[in-house]
Amino acid sequence: MDREFLLNTTEQLQALAHPTRHRIINYLVDHSATNQQIAAALGEPPARIHFHVRELWTAGLVILVEERIKGGVVEKYYQAAARSFRLGDAFQFGLNPHEPASDALGLSLLAAAEQDLQAALGSFTGTLHPFVSAHFQGTLSAPALQRVQHWIARIGQEFGHEATSAETQSFTLTILLHPLPTPLKGEHGDGAPLE
Repeated sequence: MDREFLLNTTEQLQALAHPTRHRIINYLVDHSATNQQIAAALGEPPARIHFHVRELWTAGLVILVEERIKGGVVEKYYQAAARSFRLGDAFQFGLNPHEPASDALGLSLLAAAEQDLQAALGSFTGTLHPFVSAHFQGTLSAPALQRVQHWIARIGQEFGHEATSAETQSFTLTILLHPLPTPLKGEHGDGAPLE
């Protein structure tokens, strides 16, 4: 499995522009599994998982790693193509809002993060620890924006360095950095916190 996959085509963005596909990719980073096994792990109907895995496979985001014959049926085992996925140079750190997949990609990331959080809250007893949440909104100069982009890239490099073992724990981190429309006068344009 590669460490990183660069998304450089609209087809790849479209393949990831669904929350269930994000969850499938996240599961297949640490497991090789059949459609049936993925469906059971994610609590989704097998037919739905089959459709989404086929879309991910067609875009090259998951790979077929093994075929086994069991009871006269061929079981296909899939794995994520890489440990992490990020926008490639073709998108120049930005998405074209006129690309059909652009708005769906960001929204599907948020929906997948919500589903992952709900699954974690339902799986753990007591306190979900560690749990960190933050939401920042403000202005950045061009040099500050470059520093933030660099920090995000460095954080992403931390994920996937260690092989899954008894000493490691799986985590999810979702970061969306995007410009906001210029606020109208009197609408928090003075740096006042949002309520």
